[in-house]
Amino acid sequence: MNMLRFCFLHRGKATDECPKGVIQSEPQKDKEASSLSNQTEINERSEPEESAWCPICLEKYPLKHFPALTNCKDRCCESCLVQYATMEVMQGNGKIGCPVCSADLHNNDVYNLLKKDKWLLEKFEKFQLIRVLSWNPDMRWCPAPDCEYGVLAGNCNECPELRCGREDCGISFCYNCRARWTENHSCRQKTPSFTSKNTKLCPRCHISVQKLNDWACNHIVCKICGCEFCWHCGKEAGPTHFLFPPECSFMGRSRYSQVRQLRNILVTLLLPLEFVIALIVSVPVSVIVNPVVQNVLLELCDELRQLATPSTLFALLLDE
Repeated sequence: MNMLRFCFLHRGKATDECPKGVIQSEPQKDKEASSLSNQTEINERSEPEESAWCPICLEKYPLKHFPALTNCKDRCCESCLVQYATMEVMQGNGKIGCPVCSADLHNNDVYNLLKKDKWLLEKFEKFQLIRVLSWNPDMRWCPAPDCEYGVLAGNCNECPELRCGREDCGISFCYNCRARWTENHSCRQKTPSFTSKNTKLCPRCHISVQKLNDWACNHIVCKICGCEFCWHCGKEAGPTHFLFPPECSFMGRSRYSQVRQLRNILVTLLLPLEFVIALIVSVPVSVIVNPVVQNVLLELCDELRQLATPSTLFALLLDE
Protein backbone atom coordinates (compact mmCIF):
# COMPACT_ATOMS: atom_id res chain seq x y z
CA MET A 1 0.00 0.00 0.00
CA ASN A 2 1.25 3.41 -0.91
CA MET A 3 1.49 5.37 2.36
CA LEU A 4 1.78 8.67 0.50
CA ARG A 5 -1.79 8.49 -0.72
CA PHE A 6 -3.70 7.11 2.28
CA CYS A 7 -4.04 8.04 5.89
CA PHE A 8 -4.34 5.40 8.53
CA LEU A 9 -7.67 4.31 10.00
CA HIS A 10 -8.23 4.63 13.72
CA ARG A 11 -11.07 2.66 15.29
CA GLY A 12 -12.83 2.29 12.00
CA LYS A 13 -12.94 6.07 11.27
CA ALA A 14 -10.71 8.11 9.03
CA THR A 15 -8.71 10.76 10.84
CA ASP A 16 -7.12 13.93 9.55
CA GLU A 17 -3.73 12.92 10.87
CA CYS A 18 -1.11 10.74 9.24
CA PRO A 19 1.48 8.53 10.95
CA LYS A 20 4.75 10.02 11.94
CA GLY A 21 7.15 10.20 9.06
CA VAL A 22 4.35 10.02 6.50
CA ILE A 23 4.12 13.01 4.15
CA GLN A 24 0.64 14.39 3.47
CA SER A 25 -0.53 14.12 -0.07
CA GLU A 26 -1.35 17.09 -2.33
CA PRO A 27 -5.16 16.57 -2.13
CA GLN A 28 -4.94 16.78 1.66
CA LYS A 29 -2.99 20.06 1.46
CA ASP A 30 -5.55 21.50 -0.95
CA LYS A 31 -8.34 20.50 1.41
CA GLU A 32 -6.70 22.22 4.38
CA ALA A 33 -6.00 25.37 2.31
CA SER A 34 -9.63 25.46 1.18
CA SER A 35 -10.77 25.05 4.78
CA LEU A 36 -8.59 27.96 5.93
CA SER A 37 -9.87 30.12 3.06
CA ASN A 38 -13.49 29.37 3.96
CA GLN A 39 -12.79 30.15 7.61
CA THR A 40 -11.24 33.49 6.62
CA GLU A 41 -14.30 34.38 4.53
CA ILE A 42 -16.60 33.51 7.44
CA ASN A 43 -14.57 35.71 9.78
CA GLU A 44 -14.70 38.60 7.31
CA ARG A 45 -18.45 38.23 6.94
CA SER A 46 -18.96 38.14 10.70
CA GLU A 47 -17.20 41.47 11.17
CA PRO A 48 -19.87 44.22 11.34
CA GLU A 49 -19.68 46.85 8.60
CA GLU A 50 -19.79 50.49 9.68
CA SER A 51 -23.10 52.16 8.92
CA ALA A 52 -24.86 55.47 9.51
CA TRP A 53 -28.33 57.00 9.41
CA CYS A 54 -29.37 59.28 6.57
CA PRO A 55 -30.89 62.53 7.98
CA ILE A 56 -33.26 62.80 5.00
CA CYS A 57 -34.84 59.37 4.52
CA LEU A 58 -34.00 58.18 8.08
CA GLU A 59 -32.68 54.87 6.77
CA LYS A 60 -29.48 53.10 7.83
CA TYR A 61 -26.89 52.33 5.15
CA PRO A 62 -23.19 51.37 5.03
CA LEU A 63 -20.79 54.28 4.95
CA LYS A 64 -19.87 53.56 1.34
CA HIS A 65 -23.35 54.83 0.35
CA PHE A 66 -22.64 58.28 1.87
CA PRO A 67 -20.61 60.42 -0.56
CA ALA A 68 -18.38 63.03 1.05
CA LEU A 69 -19.21 66.66 0.25
CA THR A 70 -16.54 69.27 -0.39
CA ASN A 71 -17.93 72.31 1.43
CA CYS A 72 -19.50 70.69 4.50
CA LYS A 73 -19.25 67.62 6.71
CA ASP A 74 -22.89 66.55 6.48
CA ARG A 75 -23.43 63.01 5.20
CA CYS A 76 -26.57 62.02 3.31
CA CYS A 77 -27.14 58.83 1.35
CA GLU A 78 -26.39 58.96 -2.36
CA SER A 79 -29.98 58.20 -3.37
CA CYS A 80 -31.38 61.19 -1.45
CA LEU A 81 -28.66 63.52 -2.74
CA VAL A 82 -29.33 62.51 -6.35
CA GLN A 83 -33.07 63.09 -5.95
CA TYR A 84 -32.45 66.43 -4.23
CA ALA A 85 -30.02 67.67 -6.91
CA THR A 86 -32.39 66.54 -9.66
CA MET A 87 -35.29 68.44 -8.10
CA GLU A 88 -33.21 71.62 -7.70
CA VAL A 89 -32.04 71.57 -11.32
CA MET A 90 -35.56 70.86 -12.60
CA GLN A 91 -36.79 73.91 -10.67
CA GLY A 92 -34.18 76.07 -12.37
CA ASN A 93 -31.87 76.65 -9.42
CA GLY A 94 -28.38 77.58 -10.54
CA LYS A 95 -27.22 77.64 -6.93
CA ILE A 96 -27.72 74.36 -5.05
CA GLY A 97 -27.20 74.22 -1.31
CA CYS A 98 -26.69 71.32 1.07
CA PRO A 99 -30.07 69.84 2.10
CA VAL A 100 -28.97 69.81 5.75
CA CYS A 101 -26.95 72.98 6.42
CA SER A 102 -27.67 75.00 3.22
CA ALA A 103 -23.96 75.38 2.42
CA ASP A 104 -23.29 75.69 -1.31
CA LEU A 105 -22.66 72.34 -2.97
CA HIS A 106 -19.42 72.31 -4.94
CA ASN A 107 -19.83 71.94 -8.69
CA ASN A 108 -17.78 68.73 -8.65
CA ASP A 109 -20.21 67.22 -6.13
CA VAL A 110 -23.17 68.10 -8.35
CA TYR A 111 -21.40 66.65 -11.40
CA ASN A 112 -20.79 63.38 -9.56
CA LEU A 113 -24.45 63.19 -8.54
CA LEU A 114 -25.86 63.98 -11.99
CA LYS A 115 -23.26 62.26 -14.18
CA LYS A 116 -25.69 59.49 -15.14
CA ASP A 117 -28.22 61.99 -16.55
CA LYS A 118 -26.63 63.93 -19.41
CA TRP A 119 -29.66 66.17 -19.96
CA LEU A 120 -29.75 67.33 -16.32
CA LEU A 121 -26.00 67.88 -16.32
CA GLU A 122 -26.20 70.09 -19.42
CA LYS A 123 -29.06 72.04 -17.84
CA PHE A 124 -27.03 72.62 -14.68
CA GLU A 125 -24.02 73.74 -16.72
CA LYS A 126 -26.21 76.26 -18.55
CA PHE A 127 -27.45 77.69 -15.25
CA GLN A 128 -23.89 77.95 -14.00
CA LEU A 129 -22.82 79.79 -17.15
CA ILE A 130 -25.71 82.26 -16.84
CA ARG A 131 -24.92 82.78 -13.17
CA VAL A 132 -21.25 83.53 -13.82
CA LEU A 133 -21.96 85.87 -16.74
CA SER A 134 -24.59 87.73 -14.71
CA TRP A 135 -21.89 89.18 -12.46
CA ASN A 136 -20.15 90.82 -15.43
CA PRO A 137 -21.17 94.53 -15.50
CA ASP A 138 -20.98 94.57 -19.31
CA MET A 139 -23.35 91.63 -19.72
CA ARG A 140 -26.78 92.45 -21.10
CA TRP A 141 -29.48 89.80 -21.27
CA CYS A 142 -32.18 89.98 -23.86
CA PRO A 143 -35.27 91.19 -21.94
CA ALA A 144 -37.72 89.40 -24.23
CA PRO A 145 -39.81 86.74 -22.49
CA ASP A 146 -38.55 83.16 -22.88
CA CYS A 147 -35.24 84.36 -24.39
CA GLU A 148 -32.07 83.45 -22.51
CA TYR A 149 -29.64 84.97 -25.01
CA GLY A 150 -27.07 87.45 -23.74
CA VAL A 151 -24.86 90.07 -25.32
CA LEU A 152 -21.45 90.93 -23.87
CA ALA A 153 -20.82 94.57 -24.79
CA GLY A 154 -18.73 97.30 -23.20
CA ASN A 155 -18.44 101.08 -23.62
CA CYS A 156 -21.65 101.30 -25.62
CA ASN A 157 -22.83 104.62 -24.19
CA GLU A 158 -22.35 106.46 -27.48
CA CYS A 159 -24.08 103.73 -29.48
CA PRO A 160 -26.30 101.91 -26.96
CA GLU A 161 -28.37 99.92 -29.46
CA LEU A 162 -27.84 96.16 -29.05
CA ARG A 163 -29.30 93.35 -31.09
CA CYS A 164 -30.14 89.88 -29.79
CA GLY A 165 -28.15 87.26 -31.68
CA ARG A 166 -30.76 84.54 -31.35
CA GLU A 167 -32.20 83.65 -34.77
CA ASP A 168 -35.84 83.37 -33.69
CA CYS A 169 -35.63 86.55 -31.57
CA GLY A 170 -33.43 89.27 -33.09
CA ILE A 171 -34.98 92.22 -31.24
CA SER A 172 -33.02 95.41 -30.54
CA PHE A 173 -32.79 96.89 -27.05
CA CYS A 174 -30.94 99.62 -25.22
CA TYR A 175 -27.63 98.95 -23.50
CA ASN A 176 -28.36 101.45 -20.71
CA CYS A 177 -32.00 100.95 -19.74
CA ARG A 178 -32.51 97.52 -21.41
CA ALA A 179 -35.75 98.71 -22.98
CA ARG A 180 -36.81 97.82 -26.51
CA TRP A 181 -35.14 100.04 -29.07
CA THR A 182 -37.47 102.30 -31.04
CA GLU A 183 -37.08 105.42 -33.17
CA ASN A 184 -36.16 108.48 -31.11
CA HIS A 185 -35.46 106.18 -28.18
CA SER A 186 -35.15 107.78 -24.75
CA CYS A 187 -33.66 106.04 -21.71
CA ARG A 188 -36.38 107.57 -19.57
CA GLN A 189 -38.34 104.50 -20.60
CA LYS A 190 -37.16 102.26 -17.80
CA THR A 191 -39.65 99.44 -18.20
CA PRO A 192 -39.57 97.32 -21.37
CA SER A 193 -42.86 97.81 -23.17
CA PHE A 194 -42.95 94.36 -24.72
CA THR A 195 -42.74 92.39 -21.47
CA SER A 196 -45.93 90.84 -20.19
CA LYS A 197 -47.50 91.77 -16.88
CA ASN A 198 -46.23 88.48 -15.41
CA THR A 199 -42.58 89.13 -16.38
CA LYS A 200 -40.08 91.45 -14.70
CA LEU A 201 -36.32 91.88 -14.63
CA CYS A 202 -34.14 90.87 -11.71
CA PRO A 203 -32.61 94.08 -10.25
CA ARG A 204 -29.20 92.41 -9.88
CA CYS A 205 -28.57 90.25 -12.95
CA HIS A 206 -31.36 91.78 -15.10
CA ILE A 207 -32.62 88.45 -16.38
CA SER A 208 -36.33 87.99 -17.04
CA VAL A 209 -38.28 86.47 -14.15
CA GLN A 210 -41.81 85.21 -14.67
CA LYS A 211 -44.53 85.02 -12.02
CA LEU A 212 -47.20 82.52 -12.98
CA ASN A 213 -49.83 83.41 -10.37
CA ASP A 214 -50.52 87.13 -10.05
CA TRP A 215 -52.03 86.68 -6.57
CA ALA A 216 -49.08 84.70 -5.22
CA CYS A 217 -46.30 85.89 -2.91
CA ASN A 218 -44.55 89.09 -3.99
CA HIS A 219 -41.24 88.08 -2.40
CA ILE A 220 -39.31 86.78 -5.43
CA VAL A 221 -35.98 84.93 -5.43
CA CYS A 222 -33.98 84.91 -8.65
CA LYS A 223 -32.92 81.36 -9.47
CA ILE A 224 -29.79 82.54 -11.26
CA CYS A 225 -28.11 84.99 -8.88
CA GLY A 226 -30.16 84.37 -5.70
CA CYS A 227 -31.31 88.01 -5.44
CA GLU A 228 -34.43 88.58 -3.31
CA PHE A 229 -36.60 91.38 -4.63
CA CYS A 230 -40.14 92.75 -4.49
CA TRP A 231 -42.46 92.08 -7.41
CA HIS A 232 -44.26 95.42 -6.97
CA CYS A 233 -41.44 97.94 -6.92
CA GLY A 234 -38.63 95.80 -8.36
CA LYS A 235 -36.23 96.68 -5.53
CA GLU A 236 -34.18 94.21 -3.51
CA ALA A 237 -36.36 93.14 -0.58
CA GLY A 238 -34.91 92.96 2.91
CA PRO A 239 -36.51 91.24 5.91
CA THR A 240 -38.62 94.33 6.76
CA HIS A 241 -39.56 95.33 3.23
CA PHE A 242 -43.18 94.19 3.55
CA LEU A 243 -43.71 95.57 7.08
CA PHE A 244 -43.07 99.31 7.02
CA PRO A 245 -44.48 102.00 4.71
CA PRO A 246 -44.30 102.91 1.93
CA GLU A 247 -43.41 99.32 1.06
CA CYS A 248 -45.54 96.80 -0.79
CA SER A 249 -47.96 94.07 0.14
CA PHE A 250 -46.68 90.57 0.74
CA MET A 251 -49.48 88.95 -1.27
CA GLY A 252 -51.61 90.07 -4.19
CA ARG A 253 -51.34 92.91 -6.67
CA SER A 254 -52.14 96.01 -4.63
CA ARG A 255 -50.06 97.93 -2.12
CA TYR A 256 -51.01 98.18 1.53
CA SER A 257 -53.43 100.92 2.51
CA GLN A 258 -52.36 103.49 5.11
CA VAL A 259 -54.49 101.78 7.77
CA ARG A 260 -52.86 98.44 7.01
CA GLN A 261 -49.40 100.00 7.10
CA LEU A 262 -50.06 101.57 10.53
CA ARG A 263 -51.40 98.27 11.82
CA ASN A 264 -48.28 96.45 10.66
CA ILE A 265 -46.10 99.00 12.44
CA LEU A 266 -48.06 98.67 15.71
CA VAL A 267 -47.96 94.87 15.55
CA THR A 268 -44.19 94.92 15.01
CA LEU A 269 -43.51 97.41 17.81
CA LEU A 270 -45.79 95.63 20.29
CA LEU A 271 -44.44 92.18 19.49
CA PRO A 272 -42.13 91.97 22.59
CA LEU A 273 -44.98 93.09 24.86
CA GLU A 274 -47.30 90.53 23.28
CA PHE A 275 -44.74 87.81 23.94
CA VAL A 276 -44.43 88.77 27.62
CA ILE A 277 -48.22 88.83 28.08
CA ALA A 278 -48.57 85.45 26.39
CA LEU A 279 -45.88 84.00 28.66
CA ILE A 280 -47.54 85.38 31.82
CA VAL A 281 -50.91 83.95 30.82
CA SER A 282 -49.62 80.59 29.61
CA VAL A 283 -47.77 79.65 32.83
CA PRO A 284 -50.79 79.60 35.21
CA VAL A 285 -52.99 78.09 32.51
CA SER A 286 -50.53 75.25 31.96
CA VAL A 287 -50.38 74.65 35.72
CA ILE A 288 -54.16 74.45 35.97
CA VAL A 289 -54.71 72.36 32.87
CA ASN A 290 -51.75 69.98 33.08
CA PRO A 291 -52.50 67.14 35.56
CA VAL A 292 -48.82 66.21 35.85
CA VAL A 293 -47.95 69.66 37.16
CA GLN A 294 -50.91 69.49 39.54
CA ASN A 295 -49.71 66.18 41.00
CA VAL A 296 -46.19 67.53 41.51
CA LEU A 297 -47.51 70.60 43.30
CA LEU A 298 -49.81 68.49 45.50
CA GLU A 299 -46.93 66.21 46.50
CA LEU A 300 -44.81 69.25 47.33
CA CYS A 301 -47.61 70.68 49.48
CA ASP A 302 -47.96 67.37 51.34
CA GLU A 303 -44.25 67.33 52.12
CA LEU A 304 -44.43 70.90 53.43
CA ARG A 305 -47.40 70.00 55.64
CA GLN A 306 -45.48 67.06 57.12
CA LEU A 307 -42.52 69.29 57.88
CA ALA A 308 -44.81 71.85 59.50
CA THR A 309 -46.21 69.49 62.20
CA PRO A 310 -45.79 70.56 65.91
CA SER A 311 -43.36 67.71 66.64
CA THR A 312 -41.15 68.73 63.74
CA LEU A 313 -41.16 72.37 64.80
CA PHE A 314 -40.34 71.38 68.43
CA ALA A 315 -37.43 69.24 67.21
CA LEU A 316 -36.11 72.13 65.16
CA LEU A 317 -36.27 74.44 68.21
CA LEU A 318 -34.34 71.92 70.32
CA ASP A 319 -31.65 71.66 67.65
CA GLU A 320 -31.22 75.42 67.74
